Amino acid sequence: MEISLDKKNNEIIFNISGKIDTQTSPKLQEIIDSEFNSEIKKVTIDLRFVNYISSAGLRVLFYLQKQMVKKNLEDNMEIINVNPGVKEIFDITGFSDFLKIKIIDI
Repeated sequence: MEISLDKKNNEIIFNISGKIDTQTSPKLQEIIDSEFNSEIKKVTIDLRFVNYISSAGLRVLFYLQKQMVKKNLEDNMEIINVNPGVKEIFDITGFSDFLKIKIIDI
């Protein structure tokens, strides 16, 4: 898994590629913890190049969602460019019911 960040004003975009699984999710969690601060008002997670996400990866996304809820900014987190395989995992687990997910042609 690789992660690059785009920051502008009070927004952060996590561009992730590869697999988010048991081995890679701690790295994602670490980056979220180091980059997510009180100034961040919007979070976008671009999964354009993610082809698999495990329950460990889902936990990290849920953690980030909880951080946004604590700041009363739950409507300012979105996951974009989700491929059909990852979207199916979100649907099966129920994550698509509470995460804001934008499907954009990829």
